[in-house]
Amino acid sequence: MRKPPLEHLRKILESSEKVNQRLMKDRRYTSSGATKRIFKRYLLNRHPWLMCWVLFFAALLGMHAYVYPVIAKYIADDILQIDLMTLQNQSRPKYSVKTSEKTIPMMHQDQKHRDSWTTRLDNKPGLSTEEKLHRLMLLVIAVILWEISRHLMQAHLFFSTATLTQEAAFYLRNHIHEKLHALSQPYHDANSPGRLMTHLFSDMAVIAQMFTALMRHIPNSLAGIIAGLAIILSVDWRLALYIIAALPAYGIAYRYFSVKMRAVNRDIRERQGQLSGHIANRISMFHVTKAFSREIRETLTLARKTKPLYQRQIVSGLLNSMLSISCAIIAGMAVSVSLWVSAQKCIDGSISAGQLLLFYGATTALFQPITMLINQSAIFQRLEATCAKITRVMDEPIAIDDPNDPLTVPQKACEIRFDHVTLQYPNTQTPAINDLNFTIPAGANICIMGPSGSGKSTLAKLVARFYDPSQGAIYINGQDLKRFKLIDLRNLIRYVHQEAIVFSGTIGDNIRYGSEDADPQTVIRSAQSAQIHDFINQLPAKYRSLTHERGLTLSGGQKQRVNLARALVSNPHVLVLDDCTSALDADTEARIIDSLDTLLANRTALLVSHRVSVALACDLVLTLDHGKVVQLGKPEILIKEPGPFKELYEQQIQRAQHAQKGHSVA
Repeated sequence: MRKPPLEHLRKILESSEKVNQRLMKDRRYTSSGATKRIFKRYLLNRHPWLMCWVLFFAALLGMHAYVYPVIAKYIADDILQIDLMTLQNQSRPKYSVKTSEKTIPMMHQDQKHRDSWTTRLDNKPGLSTEEKLHRLMLLVIAVILWEISRHLMQAHLFFSTATLTQEAAFYLRNHIHEKLHALSQPYHDANSPGRLMTHLFSDMAVIAQMFTALMRHIPNSLAGIIAGLAIILSVDWRLALYIIAALPAYGIAYRYFSVKMRAVNRDIRERQGQLSGHIANRISMFHVTKAFSREIRETLTLARKTKPLYQRQIVSGLLNSMLSISCAIIAGMAVSVSLWVSAQKCIDGSISAGQLLLFYGATTALFQPITMLINQSAIFQRLEATCAKITRVMDEPIAIDDPNDPLTVPQKACEIRFDHVTLQYPNTQTPAINDLNFTIPAGANICIMGPSGSGKSTLAKLVARFYDPSQGAIYINGQDLKRFKLIDLRNLIRYVHQEAIVFSGTIGDNIRYGSEDADPQTVIRSAQSAQIHDFINQLPAKYRSLTHERGLTLSGGQKQRVNLARALVSNPHVLVLDDCTSALDADTEARIIDSLDTLLANRTALLVSHRVSVALACDLVLTLDHGKVVQLGKPEILIKEPGPFKELYEQQIQRAQHAQKGHSVA
């Protein structure tokens, strides 16, 4: 049975309140001063004088609503010179004294020829008709000039606010992009790429749009409220009290709805981030979806995730509408009461007709900026939630950072020493690496082997300093790895990920990504070392051939060789290869193994691999199991000793022999 609308609305609000309370318990989600920080840093501090001009023009335009009530008062009192009491007396019949024959009225016998309004006004003392027309003409000219000036100011205001907010979004996006790259690997492990991308695109769009609206409307509304209060107080302060008495009702309505709107908007932004992460993950892995025929299921999953989001967006719009309606009702009641009282005062002669028009016009115009200011609260709530997300990233501590007194990195192959190194990932029970203690001599090549989950890739990432050890230290030529600047360390150590990463662009650009200054000959030499040059030469555009998104035009082995060429193009002194030969065919792998002596000459290298053929071409072999060292030594020695390396060698020899026999039988 479907829930009643009010019950459904209550459930959504309660759910949003729970999400809001959960977020507010985490210090990273608090939004205290987030909007103020971003406004001050990226808007006010960059262009203070332009900001002053923008606020001035916005405030000046906020007083435009009172121009025409003031004009109406001037026309009524100073040009038309309307006097209701005089007009009433002139329109009332007058009778003469009683004679012997009959009572004769003193008014004109022919009532249809009674004086017109214009005749009565002309006969009143004061300005002549010619003077009135002259003033009216000057007034029309002044209004035309004001309208032209107003539209010019409005155009300048729109252009200036758009320039300020778009420039702020530009610098803020670059800052967030730089910060995301500076954050360490654990942060990216805990946050999906799709969710982080919302900070760079949708959040930036929201910030630019919202700041533009607030910069235009808040000074406009505040100036309108101040001017309106000043006008109605100048007309009659007793009448103004009726209007001022309605303002607390505005505050109560705003207080009631703003709390609920804040919770709903925080819930919306949080769900939008989660949804973006889910969509980016599924779209990037679309081939898996197709392989398992999950298209319909993914569509249903997306609908299930988007339904709570659109429900909360509807609730947010409903709350905003209810706030606006409440304010409109309060304004209508206050204006009606004030008009009734002011009309009585005008009839009694306490105020003039022009003052009545001015008071009514100013009262009507006064509630418009108040309502607009209330409506801006919804915008501010969304902006506050978005700025809280942005400042959360800005305030995220950088776990792996440069030292205060960095050392110069070695300019040749160097010794790497693990000194009782332990690493435990967050929210895990056991360490991935446990008390590693070994040394890789300068210029030596070591093969890291072991079963899946033994810590091979973790060890490789520790050398590249994607993670810092939980305990112990890693030394390069006797110096702690943390003593070097990250940019210098990454230029010294090139890491090739086990998952081949190819960017959209050309093959040459992908290889040159490892060193932008590399000349064509260096690119070709690195491609030859990675055994990819011959394949590239067969392509029509050669090194200018497009790879498309994620390298869809390349096979897995070709992607890995492009990744290897990218690492070699900068001629690093330390090379870390994280199982980068897993997707290679036997022939290509054999050619790379044969060229390892040349490829790794004058380099310290760590090769993560499952293949004994790679291990036999290295100087040392390190076998891991559950994050601990099981064997360490030269491959020609370990192959003769009982242990996991010898067992693996015998297994691969047997598989090769069986495969050869099967091929011979076929």
